[in-house]
Amino acid sequence: HNDRTIQSVKNLITKNFTKLSDTHLVSLLKHPDMRIRLRAQYTLANAKKISLLEKSIRANKDNVIAQLHGIWGLGMVARKADPTATARLIFHAHQSHPLELKASIARCLGEVTSKDKVDATLMHLLQDKSPRVQSFAAIALGKRKYHPAFDTLVKLIAKNNDQDVFLRHALVMGLLGTGTEKQIAALNRHKSSAVHLAAVVALRRHESPEIAKFIGKSHAVKNEAIRAIHDLHIESARKKVAEILPRYASTLGGVNKFTPMMQRRLLHSAFRIGGDKNIHALLAFIGSKNASIDLNQRREAVRLLSIWNHPHTVDQSLGRYAPLPRRDNQNLIKILQTELPDLIDVSNPVVAELISLISHYKPHLNTIPSKRLLAISQDKKISSSARSEALRSVAANPPRDFDTQLRRFVANTDPKVAGTALSLHVDRHPTASSKLILQASAIKRPVSLRQTAWSLVASLDKIDNSVAETLNKKLDSLTAGKGDQHAALEILAAAKKHTQSAAALKKYQKSLDTNNPISPYLAALKGGNMKRGRALFNSHPAAQCMRCHTTYKHSDAAMAGPNLHGVASRGDRLFLLESLVNPNAKVAKGFGEVSAMPPVGLLMEKHEIRDVVEFLSTLKKH
Repeated sequence: HNDRTIQSVKNLITKNFTKLSDTHLVSLLKHPDMRIRLRAQYTLANAKKISLLEKSIRANKDNVIAQLHGIWGLGMVARKADPTATARLIFHAHQSHPLELKASIARCLGEVTSKDKVDATLMHLLQDKSPRVQSFAAIALGKRKYHPAFDTLVKLIAKNNDQDVFLRHALVMGLLGTGTEKQIAALNRHKSSAVHLAAVVALRRHESPEIAKFIGKSHAVKNEAIRAIHDLHIESARKKVAEILPRYASTLGGVNKFTPMMQRRLLHSAFRIGGDKNIHALLAFIGSKNASIDLNQRREAVRLLSIWNHPHTVDQSLGRYAPLPRRDNQNLIKILQTELPDLIDVSNPVVAELISLISHYKPHLNTIPSKRLLAISQDKKISSSARSEALRSVAANPPRDFDTQLRRFVANTDPKVAGTALSLHVDRHPTASSKLILQASAIKRPVSLRQTAWSLVASLDKIDNSVAETLNKKLDSLTAGKGDQHAALEILAAAKKHTQSAAALKKYQKSLDTNNPISPYLAALKGGNMKRGRALFNSHPAAQCMRCHTTYKHSDAAMAGPNLHGVASRGDRLFLLESLVNPNAKVAKGFGEVSAMPPVGLLMEKHEIRDVVEFLSTLKKH
């Protein structure tokens, strides 16, 4: 706009339009600024100046915008049940106006209350060549609930055949208003897939269980029906969705593949309905050879079986509160005992999750062949957690050579599996496991295995001389500031349990500097688990480290404590340990003379402190 127009708007915007002349008001319907045009339109419409609005339509053949304001003004008057304005709209609907005018006429007629010739005019506009005019006419007929238009709308939907999605939407809205639920549901007998899809969308708006009639149609229609039933909790139709799951699991994929989210809807529908049939369906899905089944959805099926008897109060596929009653687990256990053995195999992509499921329902699931579980325990492609769980499951029904197998596993390079095997051997033969314990506690073995070995020593009521002798040597090395510092906490715990190590323990305790507040915590200097330490830093209920500290490099948040990004570059492990157990020893610059942080020794166990030290030692500058 030029300066002249801006000045014109500035002058006009402050004026009382009811004081302007009719000629001036009509001329303002062509003004460049829409705010001015609308005010002129409202003024003419409020005064029911039908002839002047008509004049704007007739006299502005070269200005569609001015004509539009004339039509909109007539529409405003017609909404107030003015027969003259309605008649003029009907008249213009039959003229050779630009399509945008016809579209606006259709929209205006959809909002009038008069019935005289209005519906017939909209039916005329519904047959217009322009899809835009057809769209507004269809929506208008739907608003007016003009039932005779139903069949015509169905024909147009079939003719469009899903080509113009905007027109399709308008026709669906027309269908929704002109047809009854029963009429729309009866469209399942129509031969057009486009009509089926439109009917499903319309029935979805009604949240109608009749939508289930379309589940057997084309794949696109089936998807839309499943989405509607599941997402809107149309419970009376959900059974039909759940019935798809076993059929899909029994196929080998093909063209009609379900997306991962559609697979998830099938799973959760089966879960929500419950019953033996759906337990079988979930298990069939888990073991299906259908290549189109998503790995994460197989995992989800296993997870749903793990919470089958105690469903979450929230529908976890949608995030909505939708509680289910608790279920009896007797049938679930029987079915799992029968069908799980066929699924527990190293070739199954979710064997790790299935092993966890067995662990979850211990001791009820004891029908898995031990040989198969042992094979899983030995397969290095499977996670160490799953292998360990498989080994524990073997212990419920051990083979004759189980002790031999356990001794082999202790020699395994995977510390978690080896630690589990050692623990099981100690449980079975607490007085005959000394050799294995000493083998696992050797300094060349992984840290976590050494820690497990000495923790098991601490759990025993008695130890033989060979273990006691090794334990005392370990203590003497720690006293000298050497030895296995990574397992120091476990060694000290074992020494406190057994009287054979009382003298060596006393010697160690005397070596500590009683004036140094960090001396009792020196055993927590090394050997922590970084992942556990990070979890403790983020979520320990008492220490609540994250409430005062951040570890992000570019964080500008106002924290009560210093940013710990790069803290490992500011000092060694002793510095980190001291910062935790004696925070006032060195207060960070800018945080006062005295630290507000409580000594972590009052809030955490020593093994937890060790894990946090390990985590902090990874926070280097980068």
